[in-house]
Amino acid sequence: MKFGKLDSVEHLSFSLDVPTQDYSFLPNERSGGLEIIIGGTVWGVPQWRGIHFPAKAKPSEFLHYYSRLFPCIEFNGSHYRIPPVAQVEKWVEQVPENFLFCPKFPQSISHWRQFQNCERETDLFFEALFAFGKNLGTTFIQLPPHYSPSKAEPLLRYLESLPRDVRYSVEMRHPDWFVGSVLEEYANELIKLNVGLIVCDTAGRRDAVHMRLTSDELVIRFGGNDLHASDEVRLNQWAQQLRNWEKIGLKKCYFWIHQPDSLHTVESMNQFKEILSNYK
Repeated sequence: MKFGKLDSVEHLSFSLDVPTQDYSFLPNERSGGLEIIIGGTVWGVPQWRGIHFPAKAKPSEFLHYYSRLFPCIEFNGSHYRIPPVAQVEKWVEQVPENFLFCPKFPQSISHWRQFQNCERETDLFFEALFAFGKNLGTTFIQLPPHYSPSKAEPLLRYLESLPRDVRYSVEMRHPDWFVGSVLEEYANELIKLNVGLIVCDTAGRRDAVHMRLTSDELVIRFGGNDLHASDEVRLNQWAQQLRNWEKIGLKKCYFWIHQPDSLHTVESMNQFKEILSNYK
């Protein structure tokens, strides 16, 4: 994840600053607790052979082995090309029945057409989504860096038009979303639609660590720094905060780990799992 990446984090002091917010939209029922689903961002990492994959694993087998390490994946491939249904079915055949794909909306919708006159692209994308069946997790829209709040209306109308039996989250990137009360205003619109607002935790864009909930599901995109000591500090902060949100009704969190070139994603996952075990 290049967004917010810095060459050095030695000078930074990380924190999670939670704004005052009305959480009455969250379900009153607290049974079952918070489900935290940790995922990486790619399954094809050749450097994992001999470490996390068998030494002689073939590229065609990488998804099989990845899905035995992680319970989900932030699936970015669909952003660049809508996969044919037949390809989706082949992927589903390789993973356990509880593994979840979390596809990103195509750039043809979010970047090129910017949520207008994109009915054909949307129909094709949903054909692929429904082919995932029970292996479909949340989906997400990543707004272009230049997509400011002045363009919010087409996004909101598009979200209103989508089927309600699929879960959605949105990631804002333009700095103007995080100025003053702008994000709070649009967060309220997302609450009405039961759409999540992605928290993007990177070193260089602390404004995007907005800490607002808009549904009972949350997506966190965590940009690590190659197992720098600050990664552990930040993961501890997240473990504590997620338990705090669990108490007020957050039901599910997708926690997607980005490490440079994905080399240490598995180590970060295991570290976070161990940290979470201390916050039960």
